[in-house]
Amino acid sequence: MANTTGKKFGGRKKGSLNKNTTEIKELINQFISGNLEDLQTNYDLLEAREKLQFFRDLLKYVIPTMQSNDININALSESELETLTDNLINKLK
Repeated sequence: MANTTGKKFGGRKKGSLNKNTTEIKELINQFISGNLEDLQTNYDLLEAREKLQFFRDLLKYVIPTMQSNDININALSESELETLTDNLINKLK
């Protein structure tokens, strides 16, 4: 007989951790911890561009990804546009 009540029966409770995900994260952590010397040795052999790419790839697991902000330029006044442009140019210097 199908559940037509709209209520959830069985399964994980809302907000509970996924057991498989937790176990996989722990296995990866153990693997990295046990192979730090090899990781460092291989990292040292990378070219500068590869090192930056490796570092960038790791950062997404530590720092949350930022979302872009849409700015409606047509809604800005001339003085706001000039201020925005000046600020951008100054940051590039």
